[in-house]
Amino acid sequence: MSGLIFHGIDNRPRFQPINDSPVIVIDAGASQMPEEIIKQQCITEEDAKNPEAAFRRDFTAAGFTVAEFKQDGNTMNATATHVSEVQNIITSTKHSEVHTSSTTNVISSSASSTSTQESRWIAEDC
Repeated sequence: MSGLIFHGIDNRPRFQPINDSPVIVIDAGASQMPEEIIKQQCITEEDAKNPEAAFRRDFTAAGFTVAEFKQDGNTMNATATHVSEVQNIITSTKHSEVHTSSTTNVISSSASSTSTQESRWIAEDC
């Protein structure tokens, strides 16, 4: 498969209560630090050329309705709502040909969380 290998670090904090809703918090004390997840993902050349089509396809397949997708220069903003009424608000910025950062806000009626991702292209042909 032709494409680019994406290597990212994703910092995911615990969920935070909103609207005085009770939320079970599994983390306590020092363990409340965000979880760091390192993953690699292959992005096809077609998806890299048309991120809106890739975003809409992947989120629709996961049960989301994509309400908004905007690109302004090197910044992309998207909003998608899941059938379970969980909303994702994503902002992604392309800093260079090899470096992208993103922030994802996940919001439900009882909780919200924000994760940040730092991504770098590490290889071609995956």
